[in-house]
Parts: sequence; structure tokens; C-alpha cells
Amino acid sequence: MDDRFAETAASNNPVTRAIGPGTTQTSQTLFNRIGGEKILDQIVTNVYNDMRADKEIGKLFARFRLERLKDRTVDYLRGEWGGPEPYKGSDLWISHSHMGIRN
Repeated sequence: MDDRFAETAASNNPVTRAIGPGTTQTSQTLFNRIGGEKILDQIVTNVYNDMRADKEIGKLFARFRLERLKDRTVDYLRGEWGGPEPYKGSDLWISHSHMGIRN
């Protein structure tokens, strides 16, 4: 095994713990393995910031309030990843049907 990978896998990085070696037999939810609400919020915030900064897809998100999208995404992932409450928001298929997404 590459020494750099071994060091990373042994770290306390929440993403490494979520997807790294030894995580498939755990009873913890993905929500707990990544570090809970604070880390989930950071992950989603970083993804939306990267999308907004991207030359191509940033244009597609210019008309949206990203804070609202971020909050809804956190709500959805919290529920899907085993957080304290199930997702109770809108059906994603219906919510995105007007966007012409085909795949």
C-alpha cells in the first residue's frame, strides 16, 4: 500500500473514515461516519461554492438562491444518510421535472 494512502486512511479525516478501509462492516450511518451535521453542511457548502465558481455550470446556478438550495440538499442528504430525521421535503423527481434533465 502507498505510504501516503496509509497515512490518510489512518487519519481522523471524516471523509476518509466514511469511505476508507474498514468502513463497510460498521453499524454507524454514513451521517455519523462523516461527522454529523457540521461536516455535512461543510461538504454541501463546498460543493455549491465549487459549482458556482465553475465557468460552465456556474451559469446554470446564477438564477438560484444557493443558500436555499444548500439547505434543501443538507435536509435531503441528512435523511438519506441516516441522520436523526428522515427527509420530508418535496419529491426530487417532481421538483426537478421542469429542468429537462434526461439522465
